[in-house]
Amino acid sequence: MAAIDGKWNIAVHTPFGDMKSVLDVKEVDGKLEGNVTDGMSGDVSPVENGVINGNEFSYEINVKTPFGDMKNTLKGTVEGDALKGKAGNPMGESDFDATRA
Repeated sequence: MAAIDGKWNIAVHTPFGDMKSVLDVKEVDGKLEGNVTDGMSGDVSPVENGVINGNEFSYEINVKTPFGDMKNTLKGTVEGDALKGKAGNPMGESDFDATRA
């Protein structure tokens, strides 16, 4: 089992407040597989282009918004029972952190 495997409660700290979601992911041959459940809508988005190398990871998801689908990219590090890093989309970049669910 890779250090990132499992469920994570994520909070992306945006200028509009914290955007919460649950990441359910596992590492398979250096790639991340799983999905993200939006904390407000309950919409589920599959993890795309997910990779992990040591304690560094990145993945993309497409999120439904009133303006259409928006690609979000998260890049960060696994630090024990915590994740932290940057989340970006066409509107900008914000810090995120996560704890095991």
